[in-house]
Amino acid sequence: MKRMFATLILASAMALYACGANSSTSEGTVTSESAAVENSSASDHSSESSSTEAESEKAPELTAEEQESEASDEKQQSTQEETATAEKESKKDTASKSDKSGSNASYQEILDNYTKKLQDATPGLIKEYQNEAKANTNGVDGLAEICNDKISVLAEISNDGISEMAEIYFRSGSGAYSEYEDWAGKLTDVYMEESGKITDAYINSAS
Repeated sequence: MKRMFATLILASAMALYACGANSSTSEGTVTSESAAVENSSASDHSSESSSTEAESEKAPELTAEEQESEASDEKQQSTQEETATAEKESKKDTASKSDKSGSNASYQEILDNYTKKLQDATPGLIKEYQNEAKANTNGVDGLAEICNDKISVLAEISNDGISEMAEIYFRSGSGAYSEYEDWAGKLTDVYMEESGKITDAYINSAS
């Protein structure tokens, strides 16, 4: 009986020892697993740090030459913009000066053009008058009518030129009316001179 009780105590002791060993082993296992997790986390953090450092290394800072090159490009672009602006302002000034001085040139061109037209037309009109005067059967009144018909051709030419001058005056709006009137008067003087030649032919034929 004593041996059986001793055997039970020994078995119980061994069981407790086994449980203690298993508990220790379990705790060791948990501790090992916790350490493994910590090591894994540390490894991941280290990996992230390495990755960040690698990315940082992939984007190197600009060298002094590259920075100087970029500054030069920006300066060149700024200079080009300033040049373009200056050119626009220059064109505006030129256009403004042209508007102010171009009106006289335009008036002069019209005067020259229509002066030539009047002078070129006169000889032919005189010849027409003389030919028609020979066939006139209505006396002085008939000659006067023929003369007026030929002069009216010159009047139309002169009026066309004066109308073009008026268009310049109203279009530009920068000149004084007296300026337009002065140039129109010059063309009228040419008309009067050329029409006077036809009048002279009339007087000669009527006398």
